[in-house]
Amino acid sequence: MQLRSVGTFVFFFLIGLIYFLYFSIGQPITQNNSTETTLLKTAPCEGVLTYRIGTIDDQYDISKSELTQVMKKVESLWEKSIDKNLLQYKKDGSITIHLIYGEEQQRSENERQLSQRIQTLKDRTEMTRKAFKRLSKSYKERVEQMEKALSKYNEAASEFNKKIKEWEKNGGIPRSKKSQIEKMQRELKQLQHKAKRIKSNTESLRKQANAKSRQLNRLVERQNEMIAEYNSRFSKVERFDQGQYRVVDNEKRINIYQFGNKAELTTVLAHETGHALGLDHVDNPKSIMHAVMDKQNIFDLRLTKEDIAALQKNCHN
Repeated sequence: MQLRSVGTFVFFFLIGLIYFLYFSIGQPITQNNSTETTLLKTAPCEGVLTYRIGTIDDQYDISKSELTQVMKKVESLWEKSIDKNLLQYKKDGSITIHLIYGEEQQRSENERQLSQRIQTLKDRTEMTRKAFKRLSKSYKERVEQMEKALSKYNEAASEFNKKIKEWEKNGGIPRSKKSQIEKMQRELKQLQHKAKRIKSNTESLRKQANAKSRQLNRLVERQNEMIAEYNSRFSKVERFDQGQYRVVDNEKRINIYQFGNKAELTTVLAHETGHALGLDHVDNPKSIMHAVMDKQNIFDLRLTKEDIAALQKNCHN
């Protein structure tokens, strides 16, 4: 019995030792197939992760020094969260950052161009809308002026005709009223001329307003067509295939394929650098490490509590 007990103890002791050594050292990651991508888990608090700038395709309007400055922002973003030095630029850094112009960036450029065209059309539509409102307002004001002028003319003409009829009933127009009649006739002609002039201007404004209305309708129709085109081509939420952290044949690299501006580039680099630090995706849509780039405030980029918790967990492990 004792011998059997000793044997059982030795057996479980050896199993425990093997278990301890295996999980203390960590499971080895091998990668010999260049067509596959492997996420390399790291312990960022045990050492500084170094990086260097690799190739930048000519289609990108950004220099290596500018890209380095973007990465400085990324460094600060991650390091301040746990007050530790995690990342460092070195000419022979272990991770190489490449900006590769491919289908993704072409798609981004096409989206940017179409967005600009839509925005230009929106601005033009808004200007046309304002012009139409001004013309409509002027037309309504002119209609009121015309109605007042016609009303004043009609009243004066009615009064003139009334007096003429009264005098004719009494035997004709008195000689003494001749100058009065001539004055009334001159005033009537002036009122008539004013009413015609206002009416002509009103008609001109009506034609201008109608023409502007037709132009506005065409612009709105074209704008709706372009928005429909944009939605059909680009409305799908973008996942972080804008960049990749890859380990191929023991070579670590961050490939960036798509970004619209430096703020977006910073966000994508921060995400892929998070993977290089050993982080997986988190659930908060506003987090840098969320799988979808949609809800992050890229112009005021900050780590969320989920990002920080993921880094702290990886650091303490």
